[in-house]
Amino acid sequence: MGQQPNIELEESNLPTPEADRGVERRWIPTRPGEISSPADVPTGASFGRPGPDPGWAMHLLSRTNYDRGERPRQLAALLAALVGARASSNGRGPTPQDVEVALTIVGLRAQDMDKGPLTHLASRREVWLDAVAHEATPGMAALGAIPRAILADLPVRIRARLNAQPDLVG
Repeated sequence: MGQQPNIELEESNLPTPEADRGVERRWIPTRPGEISSPADVPTGASFGRPGPDPGWAMHLLSRTNYDRGERPRQLAALLAALVGARASSNGRGPTPQDVEVALTIVGLRAQDMDKGPLTHLASRREVWLDAVAHEATPGMAALGAIPRAILADLPVRIRARLNAQPDLVG
C-alpha cells in the first residue's frame, strides 16, 4: 500500500534492509520414533517386522483358495502375520510366493507332504489360532516358533524339509 502524502514517517517507521542469512545448520531429528537411517529401525519385542505395504497380504489372502476352517478371521490374521514377516525380512511388499510359504507352514498346502507333517502342522496351527485371539499383535506366537531360515525358504524346499523333519516348526 502506498504512502499517504499527508502523513510523515519517522526514521523508525521506514523499512530496513534484512541482513543476509548465514548457512543453515544441519538438522538432526530429535523426536522419539524418528527414523533417519536403517540402523535406527527398532527391532525385537513389540516392534514387529515393519515392511512396505503389509496390508497387501490381506488382499492376496482374500484372492487365494484355501480351507478357511471354523475360525477364518484368526486364520487370516495368522497368515497375514507370516506373509508380512517373510516379505519384510526381504525388504519388500508381500507376494503370492509369501502366501504359499505361509500356507505351507500352517499345513494348508497338502501337495508333496506326508501324513505325519500334516498332522503335526494341523495341531500346531490350532495352538497358534488359539493364541491369536489373546495376542496384542496377532501371529507373534507363530513367528516366535518358526525359524527364520524356514520362513525365508522356497515353498518346495519347505515341504521337503517338513517331510524329513515334521517337528521343525513348532
